[in-house]
Amino acid sequence: DEIDRAMYMCTGSEANDLAIRIAREYSGGTGIIVSQEAYHGTSSLTSGCSPALGTEQPLDATTRLVPAPDYYRIQTDDLGTWFAQQIQQQIDDMNAKGIKFAGFLADSIFSSDGVMPNPVGFLQKAVDVVHANGGIFIADEVQPGFARTGDSFWGFGRHNVVPDIITTGKPMG
Repeated sequence: DEIDRAMYMCTGSEANDLAIRIAREYSGGTGIIVSQEAYHGTSSLTSGCSPALGTEQPLDATTRLVPAPDYYRIQTDDLGTWFAQQIQQQIDDMNAKGIKFAGFLADSIFSSDGVMPNPVGFLQKAVDVVHANGGIFIADEVQPGFARTGDSFWGFGRHNVVPDIITTGKPMG
């Protein structure tokens, strides 16, 4: 299915804040997965899932981190399967601690983690794991959107996935 609704916010932080709240309402869960150096904003909610803000800004107790899919440092022939397994491990950890999974929030080039465009299509297996566990995929397109990857208008487009929610911010201006 294609995206068929739009809501306008003032900043990328507000857009991600709303996306997280929608994911939580839709799924009935609270657990959010992001990459280890992710930056998704500075609102009260988004700062709790933005490890790039540093150790002085605590992460939310329901936030889980996955390593960025760094093809250079990770020795695997199938980065998509490896990354999907990382997502599943964090969902399993949430379940073990009584936290219901809500969603996976990522920018598709992992810009805060070092800009990792990865092999085309690698993200599909992770999105399949997210959906199989009742969560939604939120594509934070502040960095990769607006044709910055050169492959498509949206960064996620190069992976042939359609996110459940797309967020963007200042680059629209």
